[in-house]
Amino acid sequence: MNGTTIKTILNEPKSKNDIKYANESFRYESILDHNVSERVFKMLSEAENLIEDGYVPLYLLSDPEIYEAERIKIFATSWNFLAHESEIPYPGDYVVRYIEQTPLIVVRGEDNIIRVFLNVCPHKGREFVKAEIGNTSHIRCPYHGFVYNTRGKLVGCPVQKHAIGDIINYNDFNMYRINSEIYHGFIFGNLDPKPKKDLLNFLGDFKFYFDLVSNKSDTGLTFTNPQRWVVPFNWKAAADNFAGDIYHAFTAHATGYALFPKETIKANAVLTGLQVDAGNGHGIAFSRIIDSPQWYGNWWPELIKKAKNTLTESEYKFWTKYSTSTIIGNVFPNFGFLNAGMPFKGGSTKESIAPILTFRVWNPISSDKTQIWNWFAIENDAPDDLKKYSYLAYQHSFTANGVFEEDDMENWITQTHAGKSMLKLKLAEKVGEYKPLINVGAPGKIQSYPSDIGSMSFWRELVNKLLE
Repeated sequence: MNGTTIKTILNEPKSKNDIKYANESFRYESILDHNVSERVFKMLSEAENLIEDGYVPLYLLSDPEIYEAERIKIFATSWNFLAHESEIPYPGDYVVRYIEQTPLIVVRGEDNIIRVFLNVCPHKGREFVKAEIGNTSHIRCPYHGFVYNTRGKLVGCPVQKHAIGDIINYNDFNMYRINSEIYHGFIFGNLDPKPKKDLLNFLGDFKFYFDLVSNKSDTGLTFTNPQRWVVPFNWKAAADNFAGDIYHAFTAHATGYALFPKETIKANAVLTGLQVDAGNGHGIAFSRIIDSPQWYGNWWPELIKKAKNTLTESEYKFWTKYSTSTIIGNVFPNFGFLNAGMPFKGGSTKESIAPILTFRVWNPISSDKTQIWNWFAIENDAPDDLKKYSYLAYQHSFTANGVFEEDDMENWITQTHAGKSMLKLKLAEKVGEYKPLINVGAPGKIQSYPSDIGSMSFWRELVNKLLE
């Protein structure tokens, strides 16, 4: 696989992989305040009214002041995906991650408990872990040599007796821990010490759909290390796209779809697809081109049987009936995923298509710059040939130089550039607006393809949170 090994991690049995909070202080009481300016409040109030009428003001994509409000009101208060537990399978394993520009350490302690800490030394604020992945028994700050165990506790420092003595409260020097919760191995963090919702309530109805990509096998998923690259676009352009925009596929990705065997592409097939507003700003879409979910039937038919034991009855029925080609979704605010069949070689047979599963975070750097974090994932017990060809298909399609990825980059870059216009423009995200909601035995508000219902859910939640 071009030098890349897809590892299989099966952890030793443990009672429960929860994060424990007993006797572990947050060490901070609140996030920063942010009061939007009169100008931004006026813009957001206008946007709120426009969204109810099916319009999105273009200035939401690129305005620097709105971005500053997003840093506190969106990213500091939402549940943000940080890592998958397969990335840190053994005690002492850690990865460095970010919520916007806040540096974090996700570590599995020597007690096998996963915790998330700010990557900030409590003494003078240095980012003390620079290696972005590793294994350690202790964390040492390079500035003054303060040493912490993997539970975030200070265990020593140079000339300790003379530096902090026996009287100073050691808890003042413990690492800053943030709220974190795990769902099917996915580790989420929240900078707010008192979140309004726990992770399960934040996901809400979206759990039904997220299970379809995260819980098909009882052995769970394994993740590769993330690929990262920086692109000059606003993060919301990508979130809007992944919240359910399949409509663009045969136009924007025409070159990529030319690589598909002709017998797999039916002009009217995607008209059987679904678009979903799952609430809380989460959106997802499904299309149906073939009769086997995401091409798994060609490669691993046993998975379709296995999933019957891990998905609920209604989830399994939905997955096998409605999501047979592509699943594309976005967990608010900026955690996207794609599960679809993609070509890994030229050819005219279905055997040239393999299912891929990719997760990505659109991590903002500024109002017009985003760092993409992109993971390849696959079930632990997948056959070796599927692991090989799925990874090749992923490389060819949805990586920094992937055929489909490059199409999306061009769209999002030009949207962001247009967003800097001096004109007050409103975008008509009204595709499918005339359609009734339909009942297919799944939660959320659902329309048939094509529809902007998932994208509008994202914009509505964004503006509502910014006005709170």
